[in-house]
Amino acid sequence: MNEDTIELDQKDLAIDKKIESEVERVENEIDTLSKVTFMDSLLDKQTEIRNMLDVRSNIVIGFNSALIVLLVTYFRDNIDGNPVFWVLLSALILSLFLAIVALKPPHTTTKKGQKESLFYHHHINAMDLDEYRKEIHKALDDERQIYDAYITEVYNITCYSNIPRKRFLYSSLRVLIYGMMLAILIYVFMLIADSPVNLF
Repeated sequence: MNEDTIELDQKDLAIDKKIESEVERVENEIDTLSKVTFMDSLLDKQTEIRNMLDVRSNIVIGFNSALIVLLVTYFRDNIDGNPVFWVLLSALILSLFLAIVALKPPHTTTKKGQKESLFYHHHINAMDLDEYRKEIHKALDDERQIYDAYITEVYNITCYSNIPRKRFLYSSLRVLIYGMMLAILIYVFMLIADSPVNLF
């Protein structure tokens, strides 16, 4: 009877250890999944910001292009000798140029010798399939390398893609706003100069 009890206790102990190891394995998988989900959310956030900046740049490009066409088409006879139109046209052209550059910033602002991640298309294109497969499997064997790949990609997108895009887009908007304000001031000054106000 005692032997049967001991045997049952040993079986229960083995089952308990198996359950504990299985629970620990599942908890580790959940922990890894939550970390990867968190890194995914960081990467998605920066990708959304880049898409938003591109959409805004396209809006500025469309707005400036329409105004340039409008000025040149309907007011070309009044452009000569009119500083208002020249200031406004210059601001629109410069703003348009900066908005176009914001869509594809110069190489000097995006490439500074930084480490490329496993997600970067130029990094992938520089290797053949087998070489890239080995690098991916190597990263999958080490959980920390997976996180490092995410961190590198998030950092590179932020610093070398989104920040330059944002800088050129904001410069484009500033040129547009300040150019319009200057054109309005010149127009008001010309109105005052052409029509003296009787103060008495």
